[in-house]
Amino acid sequence: MANARSSPSAASSGQAASDRFTVLCIRCERQVVVREGWVGREVQCPYCSSVIRVPQRPAIDVPIRSDPPNMAPKKCFNFACPRCGTLLEAHTGMCSQHGSCPTCGARFIVPFLSRAGGRPEKARLLEGGVEAPTPVHAYAASGAQAPTLKRHPDGSISIVCPRCGSANEVDADVCHECRTPFTMEAAPTVGGLEGERLAIASVTLGVAGVVLFPLVLPGLIGAICGVLAWMKPSSTARKAQAMIGLVASILAVGGGVAFWVFTLR
Repeated sequence: MANARSSPSAASSGQAASDRFTVLCIRCERQVVVREGWVGREVQCPYCSSVIRVPQRPAIDVPIRSDPPNMAPKKCFNFACPRCGTLLEAHTGMCSQHGSCPTCGARFIVPFLSRAGGRPEKARLLEGGVEAPTPVHAYAASGAQAPTLKRHPDGSISIVCPRCGSANEVDADVCHECRTPFTMEAAPTVGGLEGERLAIASVTLGVAGVVLFPLVLPGLIGAICGVLAWMKPSSTARKAQAMIGLVASILAVGGGVAFWVFTLR
């Protein structure tokens, strides 16, 4: 949800040739400047914080009354951080609002869902933060939400989870209680999610290919999925799963080829 700008003299500020025009808040009736590209979207009044919907721009440049917000349930969706690729969650009521990634601290604009396919558009990075270094710990950019290191009387160190407060080994990637990620490797990313799906598909098709080896095709597709899964950024366990699927798929293809060679002799 975008934050509209306040401008009592917007109608007389020479904006007729720009993409801005003025609407009246449905609650406080004060003038709010909005953009033409926001038509149909929900914005927040800077005076009373009410949510309003931007109407169509009038033919003449005079303030018009805004539309009431859409009361339909908000749809949840996932999108990738534009800097580190961490999988983030939002809902349609948050579209066009500013947000920050809990993994790398990047600031961005929450994307809209594509009208064509309903998939989220790419989030736009703010402040040119692509070059900024990424913290080692996943929540190091989140202030009070960052995991803390605790030194015990015996000299040992543990990581205190910011979510559940449990103590973890200092080299832990995730909390052993609530599974909150501590490191970049453990943070869920779009690439990691795709790698997980491909690895599972590779194992499934590899096993099916071994059983149905004369068909050859399941093993061939499983091998392709295994290679793609191995190339995706993912955990060691996921890469091991991809390798198992790849080996099973190769055995299935080899068995199928041998079967047809001997059958067609």
